[in-house]
Amino acid sequence: MLVTTLTLLVLADIAPIGPAKIKVRPPDECSRDTDCELSTFEGCCGTCCPGPPHAKRKGLDEARRCAAVDCAMPDCAAVRCMRAPDKSAYVAVCRVGQCVAVSKSEIPTAPPPGPVCRADNECRVVLSTPAPGQCCGTPMAQSIDAPIPLQRRPGPTQPKQDGDKPVFGLTPGNSSGTGSAQCGPCPQPAGMRARCTNTGQCVLAPNVPPAG
Repeated sequence: MLVTTLTLLVLADIAPIGPAKIKVRPPDECSRDTDCELSTFEGCCGTCCPGPPHAKRKGLDEARRCAAVDCAMPDCAAVRCMRAPDKSAYVAVCRVGQCVAVSKSEIPTAPPPGPVCRADNECRVVLSTPAPGQCCGTPMAQSIDAPIPLQRRPGPTQPKQDGDKPVFGLTPGNSSGTGSAQCGPCPQPAGMRARCTNTGQCVLAPNVPPAG
């Protein structure tokens, strides 16, 4: 009898085993950061002290449900608030399908470029890759180990009209005035040189003539 009583007491202390609680993941509201935006909406009933901004799906009207909410506005006469958080210090991002507001200080920035030179003679002045439709790029400084930027050629041109002047860097097409304009030689950068900074970066500098 004593054994049976003790067994019943032990069984009574053991919680019944039930189905495990499964957390239901909310549906995705974003797939990229541009799907989200910051919001300072403080709820339908308002608040005395503004808090940090939160993130929401872009275009979502958070106040749409306020017409069905019956609440009293808070009494803020005796409430002293701290300084309101700076909204510009936050940014809305998409994390695992949900919009969240994070401080800009938490977002890692791109590391500075590593050194590419140790002395001025390891840098050179070249022309950058020209924009579409242009023949010649703009002067830039780069390491002597970097590949020289490619030079594009403009696309087909319209038939040449009387009085048209060739664009600098372009040579006209065939004698009939039709066809594609070809890129002529680009002028070499003058009046500047490439130098190596203390941080090991190649930059453009005025080409100062030697004294004397």
